[in-house]
Amino acid sequence: MLSLMFIQSLPEPNLSLGGNGILLLLYVDNISMLYMEDTTKAEIEVKARVLEKCRIPNLGLTEQYVSIDIHHEESETNTSISLGQMALITTILKQYNMQYTFNVSTPMDSDV
Repeated sequence: MLSLMFIQSLPEPNLSLGGNGILLLLYVDNISMLYMEDTTKAEIEVKARVLEKCRIPNLGLTEQYVSIDIHHEESETNTSISLGQMALITTILKQYNMQYTFNVSTPMDSDV
């Protein structure tokens, strides 16, 4: 990443910061690129330079990262991202044979 003019974040070593407003998040064999819409030209250039260094496919928008589901929703006036862990929760419930339990808004008395 240093050859691409990115610097490593001190608090998060897997995060590389670019002077062009692009963030690269590295995790095992995955690179996620975060950028604002107005940096699209710089994003295309960074992708091309990364592809020169290593062969990686472009998988599009990230849908899951470290057991966190990422949902993208776009409308004419709004773009939103929501995070969830339903797949992880379902896996844990099945592991303990609790997949048919009922959920409640407050699992215990709020005065306790």
